[in-house]
Amino acid sequence: MTKTDPVLGCLPLLADVLGRSYGVAVEIGGDDAFTDGWTIRLPALPATADPDFLGLVRGYIDHEAAHIRYTDLALLAAENPNPLEKHIWNSFEDWRVERELARLFPGCAANFRWLIQKMFLGQGDETTLFAVLDWLLYTVRSWAVPELIPDRDKLAERVKVLWPGLIPRIDPILEAMMISCPDSRACLDYARQVVVCIRDVAATTPRALPEEASKGGAPGKSQKTRKGKGTPKSSPIADSRDLRDLLAASEGQLPEDLGAELRRNLVEGIKTLGHGSAVAKVMEKPLHPLDPQAKREVDAVAAGLSARLHGLLQATKLVRVRPSRRGVLDPHRLYGIAVGEPKLFLSRQRKLGIDTTVHLLLDTSGSMRKRIDLAGQCCWAVAQAMIRSGIPVAITAFAGRPDPSNAASVTPILKPGQRVRELGMVDAIGNTPLGEALWWVLQRLVQRREERKLVIVITDGVPDDPVAAKEAIAAARRVGIEVYGIGILSHHLKPLMPETSIPIEGISELPAALFGLVGKAVLPGQRNTA
Repeated sequence: MTKTDPVLGCLPLLADVLGRSYGVAVEIGGDDAFTDGWTIRLPALPATADPDFLGLVRGYIDHEAAHIRYTDLALLAAENPNPLEKHIWNSFEDWRVERELARLFPGCAANFRWLIQKMFLGQGDETTLFAVLDWLLYTVRSWAVPELIPDRDKLAERVKVLWPGLIPRIDPILEAMMISCPDSRACLDYARQVVVCIRDVAATTPRALPEEASKGGAPGKSQKTRKGKGTPKSSPIADSRDLRDLLAASEGQLPEDLGAELRRNLVEGIKTLGHGSAVAKVMEKPLHPLDPQAKREVDAVAAGLSARLHGLLQATKLVRVRPSRRGVLDPHRLYGIAVGEPKLFLSRQRKLGIDTTVHLLLDTSGSMRKRIDLAGQCCWAVAQAMIRSGIPVAITAFAGRPDPSNAASVTPILKPGQRVRELGMVDAIGNTPLGEALWWVLQRLVQRREERKLVIVITDGVPDDPVAAKEAIAAARRVGIEVYGIGILSHHLKPLMPETSIPIEGISELPAALFGLVGKAVLPGQRNTA
């Protein structure tokens, strides 16, 4: 993708592309963000957003993908570090895994640099005791983001005033970590060494008097306030300069980490932006074979469709075909320089060729129960005709569970290039999450290399969320994917796709309907851009 690629501005597609590139599963839906160590879960995302929110989404995926790839998830359970050790380890581990991901994916370095500046620049700690933690955090982060150096130095000056012997003890540990920190265990070892330094300095520092503790720290933003928790006034470490309080702090009293802050910002941002789009998840369902009579009808319609489709769905390819005075230099013709031959290049010409892929998206909601036989015949007739014409085709059924959770699911019936062993169909049950199913299909189609990409929706009803469906259709058009609809004994698709849908009453009407829809898109001067 390039910076002008429209996929970069479409959050549900961008999230999937990033996850695939990192080898990490990304699911989108619900109202929270989290990871279980294997999958990144994002809330329902708006189709588009401002650059800052897009950067947060990308930063969160990059950050959590780095942990999934490089963090030893079993280490903390085995080692059971205390809260302070765990907190410092997390600051170190965040830096380490992000560095590792940026080494493999250089583009991540710029993403992380933007993110760290956004989250930390000018956000120093005002709570005296947390200045130690912020100094550690900013020191490590400044290695990759030099813009943080002024904030780091201000924090260092405060720590030196409060605990003169602490930084000289810790600096060699940080220098060693910067040179060599190969894994999560090394990070934990360095974190424990830092805690030993804090403990040693605490043992030689007089306990702060009550009046000293009440004076508080220098002005600025508290790390906890900056990250949304706030420091409770009743907390025994709210403004104390006694390191013993830091050593005894519980996990809830310590600042939240970067991942937690990103999660909170994502959730709050989506509440501000409004409508979000979820993406359906795969649910395997048993296939029931079509009856013999239905198969015969499918074969008859497919035979007539295939020849006409071959010509209708041809796309043009750019190919090098002959020597020319301009174009791409042909190294095999360089001898021409010696003999005065000017045609040293290969010209490119447009040539017709099948360069199309089609995805059939079949509604298998409860309202399709009486229509599912006809819908199944239509799917397989189109699919068989496409296959005979050498066009990659997929069939995916979609529905939602008939319960309050209304979880949207898709069931792949035929994958592109898959050999057809039996013409089958799934049961019709549940709701009609067309928007969620379309996003799932779009995530797969943007990965395809064909020049033309078509989605044909076969349904009878109104989507559960028409706004989400319209957003998905609009996003498809922005990324160059054509969406058409065939209404099975129904005109309900017309409000959703007024120019690109048509109803049919039987399978005999399918050829005319299909050519009426797709023909508008390919005939000269009639390509649909709505």
